[in-house]
Amino acid sequence: MLKRSAGLAAGLAVLALAPSALAANVNVRVEGTPDTLLPRTATTTGTGTFTNDGDPAHSCSRSSAGGALEAATGGDWAGRWASFGDYEIQTIKGETHASNAGDTSGTYWSFWLNYKYATAGACGTALQEGDDVLFFPSCFGTGCDREPTPLRIAAAPGSAAVGAPFDVRVVQYSVTFDSNFNAITTEEPGAGAVVSAGGQSFAAGADGVARVTVGSAGTAGVRASKPGYVRSSTEPVCVDCGAAPGGGVGPGAPDTAAPATVLALKSGAVFSRKRAPRTLRGTVAADPSGLLAVKLRLTRRVGKKCSYFSGSRERFRPMRCGRGSFFRIGDRADWSYLLPKRLGRGRYVLEAKAIDRAYNRGAVTRVRFRVK
Repeated sequence: MLKRSAGLAAGLAVLALAPSALAANVNVRVEGTPDTLLPRTATTTGTGTFTNDGDPAHSCSRSSAGGALEAATGGDWAGRWASFGDYEIQTIKGETHASNAGDTSGTYWSFWLNYKYATAGACGTALQEGDDVLFFPSCFGTGCDREPTPLRIAAAPGSAAVGAPFDVRVVQYSVTFDSNFNAITTEEPGAGAVVSAGGQSFAAGADGVARVTVGSAGTAGVRASKPGYVRSSTEPVCVDCGAAPGGGVGPGAPDTAAPATVLALKSGAVFSRKRAPRTLRGTVAADPSGLLAVKLRLTRRVGKKCSYFSGSRERFRPMRCGRGSFFRIGDRADWSYLLPKRLGRGRYVLEAKAIDRAYNRGAVTRVRFRVK
């Protein structure tokens, strides 16, 4: 449920506003107040729609975050159709947080995507391959000292030896809002977090790293907690049972493949000024780790003068030819970026690259075109 309205700054990327019809392999987790209601669960989004309240007018895409929740919980959730055109989730697996439905506790179900504060409803949020969806109780109003934000175990070994210390790195998140009420999620070390493993607890230092030792063989569940924060998912560490698949956090073999990007513009294209591009588009191939970022660089040459488009200032700035900086536009596979106005006369080079959440950096895709 949205407790703040999210504005759109001019020139920001327009990213997959409607759920995609394509199936995707994603992870869903639900953290309740006393304990985890649904551990991180791999599920595949479907096609078509469903309704939670039986009203055909209140349909939810099965390829959305709401559809992933429906699949992962077997439909064990309930909500009401709200004025913002989406379900306000009230109950998940028997635990209710429904501040706008007579509950005076000031709590509600918060929804995060890829460890970022979500500014749209669950049914209006498209998912893509590798996405992580998290639901947890949040609070607001005078009785709420601090709205909770998640912890995450960012690094842990897949295997360890009995009695041999190993490092677990914990990160935490904070959310601020700019003048247009756009949410800005920041990652920082989980200083002071308590890491539980093998029935013991270990404190993380200022860098968010806890030195952990497990005294018996078997699979130890490693989890982080901290007052005012949402507990992390439980990560398995295989103690004295050989190398674990993946060698670290998360299931499966490690992802070493770099994401590939395709641009919609064709190299060598020539445009008149009236038909010059204003919206830049492209796609990134499905990646098992999910996308961390899509970055663009747009450079222009007129005669002997060169400039590059600054994403922060949303205008072209002079530069030495052959230079120019990339700027980040988001983390969606089907991306687009709206320029402030159509491109003027000149020769252009548009470059795009993607980085997945395993920190594999894709090769730069490049097209050249001209506006006459």
